[in-house]
Amino acid sequence: MFISKLEEFSYMEWLEFKDTLKKSKSTYRGYVERVNDALINRVAAILNVPSTLPPKSKQIKRKPVSSSSDNVAVIINETSIKFSREALFGPPPDLSVLDLSLPPGGSYVAGQVLEEPFGIFFRDDEEQLRFQRVSEIPICPLALLKDLMCLWCTLSLAAVPIIAIICKESLERRQKGEEIPEYLINPPKPSLDS
Repeated sequence: MFISKLEEFSYMEWLEFKDTLKKSKSTYRGYVERVNDALINRVAAILNVPSTLPPKSKQIKRKPVSSSSDNVAVIINETSIKFSREALFGPPPDLSVLDLSLPPGGSYVAGQVLEEPFGIFFRDDEEQLRFQRVSEIPICPLALLKDLMCLWCTLSLAAVPIIAIICKESLERRQKGEEIPEYLINPPKPSLDS
């Protein structure tokens, strides 16, 4: 999963908002908490992430900074939460068995589907553009199938056949005993504008 996509879903903001709501004395607090919790749980289920914030470090350091005219104390606030892929999702999947190289020619964008070779472009954890060939979906790690389904296949109507292939592969893996999330087998109907 890509941290930039978590930001796109505003997931971290909902978690921080939930934490802030605990201090509210508003009469509407309960209603807002229920709506916020529903949003958090919905996105957490889709992205398969925890529905709570990791503990944050509340440390303030004062560090003197000297300049030619005077010494100024600068406060470095370390209360910002730093999220890493591994902290949220575990180690990244091993993609070394896949040929994720870009096909020759053209300028490509993430979410774009090619018919020959049949596949979809996506961005990996380092935000590098990669190409997932449909022929290699049977050997894809589950984490990559989740990323493709949730993040990249929703960007184009041309990806609907790829969604069907991922669903079929996921069903086969479930029948072999692998724990597969329901949204990989029965994804919601795409609501695509493009």
